[in-house]
Amino acid sequence: MENINQIPNLQPIQPVEPIKNPNVFKYLFFISIFVLLGVIIGFYYILNNKIAKLSEEKTSEVVTTQENIQPTVKPTINQESTLTSLNTNNNLYTNKLGFSLTLPKIISIPICQKNEGSYGLGGNEEVSLNLFEKGDTIYFAGEYFYNVTGGENTPEGNFIWTGCQKTTNTFEEINKGNFPSSRMKIYVTNIKDDSELEQFIKSKYGSGCQLGEKTQSTTTGTFDVKILSDGKGLDESLCPINFAIKTKYNQNKGKLVIFELGQACNFYNETNKNCDDLDIVNSLKFN
Repeated sequence: MENINQIPNLQPIQPVEPIKNPNVFKYLFFISIFVLLGVIIGFYYILNNKIAKLSEEKTSEVVTTQENIQPTVKPTINQESTLTSLNTNNNLYTNKLGFSLTLPKIISIPICQKNEGSYGLGGNEEVSLNLFEKGDTIYFAGEYFYNVTGGENTPEGNFIWTGCQKTTNTFEEINKGNFPSSRMKIYVTNIKDDSELEQFIKSKYGSGCQLGEKTQSTTTGTFDVKILSDGKGLDESLCPINFAIKTKYNQNKGKLVIFELGQACNFYNETNKNCDDLDIVNSLKFN
C-alpha cells in the first residue's frame, strides 16, 4: 500500500485565456466590406450587362418591325394645272383653283404658202392644243405656229414676204399681242363678293368698266356676268372692249373665269365644220 504521503502535491489547472488582439476585428471588418463590395459590383455588372442585351434585342425588334410597316399613303392635293386625255378627240383641263374644261386635242392653224412670189399664211395644219399659264392668265394655243418674214419691195413697187418661220409657242410669245394663229385667253381668280368681282374686271379691262347683270346659268351657283362699258368710243373709253367675252362667276365656290373669245372663231373644227369656242365655255365645271 502506497504511502499517501509520497503522492506529489497536485497544482490546480489554470484556465487558458484567449489572446486578446483588438486588430483582428478590424481586419475582419474590412475584409467583410471588401467582400460585400465585390459582390455588389459583380451583381451590378451582371445586371447591367443583361439590361444592355435586352435593350439591343428590343431595339433590333423595333427596327425590324418599322421596316416591315408600309407607310400610309396620304392623298396629295394637286397644286398644278393639268391636261389629261379624256377620250379620242378631247383632253380634260383641270385648273389648280378648282375647275375643269373639255378641250379639243387637235386644232387647225394657218401655214406658210408661197403664192405669186410672196409668202403668206393660208391653208391649215393640224397641231396639238397646249396650255400656257402664268399667274391669273391662261392661254390655249397650238404647240407651234408659222409666220412670214423678210418683207421687201420688188422693182415693180410691190411688197412681198420672202420667207417663212416656224416658232415653238411659249407664254411670252403668245402674250406679245400679235399672235398670228388661233388661241384663247382666259383669266381666273378667287372672288369673295361683287365688290371684288368689279375690281378685278376694272384691273383687266379698264377703270371705266362696271359690273353688270348676273344671270343664273344652267349650273347651280354659277352666273353669267355682263361687263358694262362707259359707252365712249375706243379712243376715249376707259373700258375699251370690242370683242366677245364670256364671264362665269360661281358664287358658292368664290371662283371667276373670264373667256376672251375675240372677234372670230379661235378653234374651228375641220371635221365637223364647227367652232369649238362655245363648247369649251359650256364645258366649264367647278369642283
